[in-house]
Amino acid sequence: MKSFVSSSVVLALLLSSTAASAATYSIGSSRADKTLQSVLKKLQPGDIVEFDGGEDYAPEDDIKQVEGAAGKPITFRGVAKGGKLPVIRGGDYGFVIHFSHAVFENFELTGQTGVGVLPKGDDIVLRNLYVHDCTCHGVLGADDEVGNLTIEYSHFFKTGDGEKRHQIYVNSDRTVHPGSVFRLHHNYIHDSNGGNNVKIRSERSEVYYNWIEGAKFHELDLIGYDIMADTKNFIPVHHDIVGNVIIKSPDADWFIARTGGDGDGESGGRVRFVNNTIILGSKTNYAVVVQDKLESLEFSNNIITRQGGGNVEIVRDKNAAWVSGRKVGGSNNWVASGSVGAAELTGSIEGTDPMFENQAGRDLRPKQGSPVIDKGTETPAGPKGAELPNALKLPAYQPDPAQVAAGTTRPLVSTIDIGAYEFGSGPPRQAETTGGGGGTSDGGTQNPTGDGGSGGGGNKAASDEDDGCGCRAVGSTGENGLAKPALLGLALAAALIRRRRRA
Repeated sequence: MKSFVSSSVVLALLLSSTAASAATYSIGSSRADKTLQSVLKKLQPGDIVEFDGGEDYAPEDDIKQVEGAAGKPITFRGVAKGGKLPVIRGGDYGFVIHFSHAVFENFELTGQTGVGVLPKGDDIVLRNLYVHDCTCHGVLGADDEVGNLTIEYSHFFKTGDGEKRHQIYVNSDRTVHPGSVFRLHHNYIHDSNGGNNVKIRSERSEVYYNWIEGAKFHELDLIGYDIMADTKNFIPVHHDIVGNVIIKSPDADWFIARTGGDGDGESGGRVRFVNNTIILGSKTNYAVVVQDKLESLEFSNNIITRQGGGNVEIVRDKNAAWVSGRKVGGSNNWVASGSVGAAELTGSIEGTDPMFENQAGRDLRPKQGSPVIDKGTETPAGPKGAELPNALKLPAYQPDPAQVAAGTTRPLVSTIDIGAYEFGSGPPRQAETTGGGGGTSDGGTQNPTGDGGSGGGGNKAASDEDDGCGCRAVGSTGENGLAKPALLGLALAAALIRRRRRA
């Protein structure tokens, strides 16, 4: 007589075996293990190291004695006590992950003179972090060894310095980890001390559902891999920017975004802006500046307006080197009256007021009667033949108006609204992609100083030059879907970021 075990029993046995093989270690002043170093050599794939909250911990400037595995990352997790996260304070580098398959979540990092977090590996997730008052980069994903990297549900402010150090600066190593993707999801990034809020040289980036504002220079610098590293095998780099709030400070005179290149690296790829709420400052009317090599640029379902009124130059490309002629396309944007620079866009709505619920109170949802309600397109498309591959078709989430990193689902209500928010209520809109393949980029080099490198100068938007910070993501050590945090982490992020948000 044959015997068999049901699939559910097999699954239960497998899960039980996996759980049994993983270990959890607790670190803290009242624990037997006081520091990470006391358990580091014991760690195996799937293990978890928990740090007691409300305590300071020494910086960890090069964790490379261990290795995770696909589906079994090594997790470093802060456990809040009395509402306080564990704090990594001071040092040159706060936390350096020099191996693959790792999760680093629920920590505060502050006071670093070099870099808050430096990931150097593949399949690394940085989650529920509170990174502030670092005098260099908040997160630096260096040229060499970096593969798939996700930053989500985190809060960054008062990091960066000068022109070449940024709140978030990431690259990827196409030689070691070809086809890698940088994902920036559900973050609150604001009020930098210098540089750009987010500078990306990665092979492909997916920037979804963030609230980004107050950079000294550009809110987004969407460029290509460092050409100084590899000039032989150019591969285009693509950037997908969906469902974000992106705001310049009222008196800022730089751009919302620069794309193409910065003098050191050019993307030659495709860039896509869909369902973003974009608000320029009062001192410049440039939205997106194209510099150096780019193939195409799409704008669909975006609100593009300016504080204090006035028109917007949506695309400024006098220093662009289009791959095969200018390719700008898209449809159904709300733009400030008299805006110029994107005659190729169709179905645009012009006006003087998109009618936010309470712009002064930072509530950018459309209110009753807004001209953006039900006026988006359900089938956004870029320039024909140059659409961004494997793009997120439409946003499934929206940034929380209170800048809580967790955000909210975007309801499905009739035709999609223009901008990052939907008016009304309904079932959650489901995420879907447009299909196609991903993008890749050139290789990179290492610079032991941790500086941004060299490149174009710092001419302001009001000048005739489109140069800006030209720098490289370098350091001294070295699924297209959303990664979901644990419910505890999600609630913790919401509580902490609400408490710490700036007035």
